[in-house]
Amino acid sequence: MPNPLDQLPTEHTGSILFHCWRHDPLDRARKIFSSIIKRGLLLTTTNAGALDGFTVRDGENQLRKIEVMQRARICFTDIPLELLATHGAAYGRYGIGFARETVVAWGGCPAWYLPNHHGGDSLKDNGPVIVNGLHAAMVALDSFYALIAETEKCFENGTLKQRFFTQNFTHGKSLVGADLMKWIAHGKNTIDRALSFIKEMSPPDAEDFRYLYEREWRIVEGLLISGKDSCRILSDNEKRELCSQNKHWKQPASVNDINIQVRYPTAPIVDSFRIFNGALPNERISQNIVMVLVPTEDEKNFVQNLIRKTPRAFKVDGPEVRVFPI
Repeated sequence: MPNPLDQLPTEHTGSILFHCWRHDPLDRARKIFSSIIKRGLLLTTTNAGALDGFTVRDGENQLRKIEVMQRARICFTDIPLELLATHGAAYGRYGIGFARETVVAWGGCPAWYLPNHHGGDSLKDNGPVIVNGLHAAMVALDSFYALIAETEKCFENGTLKQRFFTQNFTHGKSLVGADLMKWIAHGKNTIDRALSFIKEMSPPDAEDFRYLYEREWRIVEGLLISGKDSCRILSDNEKRELCSQNKHWKQPASVNDINIQVRYPTAPIVDSFRIFNGALPNERISQNIVMVLVPTEDEKNFVQNLIRKTPRAFKVDGPEVRVFPI
């Protein structure tokens, strides 16, 4: 008997996930492509614009806006190629595509779209309530970590005869001291990364669910592989190069939420950027590219010539190069 799940339609999602960027000016678009080949994928945080925001009722039944500070990430879409024209018009008609399995192997997941407009008496406020609860959990973990750290100091200098905090499990050893602090830090890191997959369904001025239709996937920094960070920080030269292209990256993020202002330093945006070049040692992002999208036939010839000149940077047969659908 055939499995009914095998009959589900798949044409509404593509098997290739595309990362797209502006094709104008063309020289900058080419530099981005060249950087991906040379260095890997650039994971960024916000520009100087507003962060994702959600309206929630507080304990005094007053409406307030909460923002989501997110880690460095890179975005993809699984919109099928033949339906990608509108996306290209909004985000640019230069892009690279990877097999879905590759993005999943790199820790990529679909963005978690949450309703961001106040729902009155409806239940759609579950979106901002979830965001608010995750923020509260991070505050609680911060406080728990600080408390254990302080008691650990007292224990080590002999003013405290025994530790008061122990985490017991049904299976596995109990955690105390430094091991318990490491476990709490892991929990905070997990919440932080989870918040980085959250996205508004709509812009703040209109509830039209337009972001939902972008079908976004993300790779977010902070995932460890065999105990090692899968991303690297940027060199000073790389930061200067990027800031020469976008002066806003020299500035701190534009944040209005007091909780985020307290939690995050006022460092330049570019300091939070990361480079991702795959999950395996010596892996190269460019060798996993299955398709390159370009805005014109002339640009297609340029990219094909570039691939021929740098064959080791790509898979054996080279990625397919197509003109972006319009």
